[in-house]
Amino acid sequence: MSRATGRAARSRAAGAAGFTLLEILIALAIFGIGAVALLKAFSTELDRAGQGAHERAAMLLAQSRLDSVILTAPPSDRELTGETADGLRWRIEIRPYREPGAPANPVVALASVRVTVQWGDGHAVELSSLRLAPPPPSQ
Repeated sequence: MSRATGRAARSRAAGAAGFTLLEILIALAIFGIGAVALLKAFSTELDRAGQGAHERAAMLLAQSRLDSVILTAPPSDRELTGETADGLRWRIEIRPYREPGAPANPVVALASVRVTVQWGDGHAVELSSLRLAPPPPSQ
């Protein structure tokens, strides 16, 4: 065997054991596409978790405001508004409630209490309840 033939055989054997530049570039491209997809998925989940935290805070605030109206003096026809330090805007609407077909002068009157808490770009939660109220004055 000549020297040239021996070198060529060794050169081919060494080349067959490694990867070509094209194979490495394709592998990096596939890895990059997969990494971008994973980062997008994690980003979406983080956004959802943050949204859930805002919704829980808003729900707790709405329940707290509803409880405060129910536990305080008898409700009257009014609206209350406010904002918390972390940007939650709340609104309480108290209105007389009358069941259709109910007598004009009921012995027991009801008030509709609606609490709305908003945050961010139009996100909101709303709770409503009926509460006993003093009967309207006789006319």
